Amino acid sequence: MSSPTQVPPGWFPDPGDPSLVRWWDGTRWTEHVTQRYQPAATGAPAAHQPETQTQPQTAGGQAVATAPSGREVRAAAKADVKRRREDAAREKEAEYEAGLRKRLDDVLSALAERDIVSASGFTHHLEAYAVGRRGRKGLEAARQRLASERAKLDVNFGRAIGEISSEGFWERLGRTEKFFAAPGTAVGGTIRVFEDRIEQDGSAHWIDEHTQAQVYVDGQKQITTRPTLTALALFSPLPGSSIGPALARPKQKTHDLRVAEFQVVGPDWSFSVAISPDRSGVARALASRINAIADRLATQKMQESALEVPPATTSAPNDIVGQIERISELQRSGTITAEQADILKKRLIEGV
Repeated sequence: MSSPTQVPPGWFPDPGDPSLVRWWDGTRWTEHVTQRYQPAATGAPAAHQPETQTQPQTAGGQAVATAPSGREVRAAAKADVKRRREDAAREKEAEYEAGLRKRLDDVLSALAERDIVSASGFTHHLEAYAVGRRGRKGLEAARQRLASERAKLDVNFGRAIGEISSEGFWERLGRTEKFFAAPGTAVGGTIRVFEDRIEQDGSAHWIDEHTQAQVYVDGQKQITTRPTLTALALFSPLPGSSIGPALARPKQKTHDLRVAEFQVVGPDWSFSVAISPDRSGVARALASRINAIADRLATQKMQESALEVPPATTSAPNDIVGQIERISELQRSGTITAEQADILKKRLIEGV
C-alpha cells in the first residue's frame, strides 16, 4: 500500500465546504476554518495564476483539496486577526461590566441600609475603578449610572450643596513657586457637603448639632525689591553708570506665603483640605451653610429634649424664677446657646 503524499502545513479549501478554507497541519485537518477569499469578477482577462499544487492524499488515495493562493491565505489570516481582536474586546468589556456591576450593587446595598460610611467607601472604590479603566468619561458615566439607580431606592438622602477641592500642584507652584506644601499643611482630597452629611475620600459622617466648619487662613503676600543691573545696562552712557538708574527703578517680586485650610469637625472626627487662599470666600460660604444646618439641628433637639418648660398652670412664681436661673446656668456652662436660652425664656414668660 502506498503512503499518502506529504504536503506541508497551510490553508486549503475545506473538503466539506468549498466556500471555506481549513488549516492542514501536515498530517491531518484541524478545526481552524475561515471564509475563502473570492476575487470580484471583471471583464478583464484573467491574470496569470501559479500552477496548482498537488492535492494532499488520504491513506485511501482520495484527493483532499488544492492549495489556496497567496491572496487567499493573507485574507484568511487578516480575518482571523480581526476576529481575535473583536473577541478580546468583547471579553474585556464583559469583565469591566461585571466589575462595575459588583461595585454598584455594593453602594446600593449600603444606601438601602442607610450605612453612609460603607456607602461612601464603596462609592470611592467605584469611581477609582471607573477612572482607572475608562478615564474621565468612564467616571462620568459611572456617576450618572449610580445616580439613576440610586433614584429608584425608597431611601431619602439630603441633596448635595457644594464641594471643596484641594489646591492643585500647578496652582500652588504658580502661586508660591514651591514644589511641596508647607510642613504640617493638610492636603487631603475633595470634601463633598450634603444637607445631611459630609464625605471625603471614602469616609462619611452625619451632620449633627456638634458639627462645626471653619476656614483657616494665615500668612501674607510679601513684595521684595532688588536693583536690575542687566536690564538697564544698555541705557548706561559710561561703564558703571547704570547703577544709578538700576537703583532708581528696582525690580519687584511678590512672594505669596499664605496658607488656607477648610476644616469640618465633629465630636470624634474631622475632615480638612488645603485650599487656595484666593478661593477662601467660597469655602467660607459653604462653612456658613454647614454651621446653619448644625444650629438648626441643635434647636430642634433642644425643643424635643427634657428641657421642656412645664405648663404655667402648675408653676408657682418662685418656680418660674428658678427655671429662668436654671436656663441661664445652662447658657453659662455652654450646654445651650444664647439664642436657645432666649427661646426658652420667651416660652416660659408667655406661658405665665
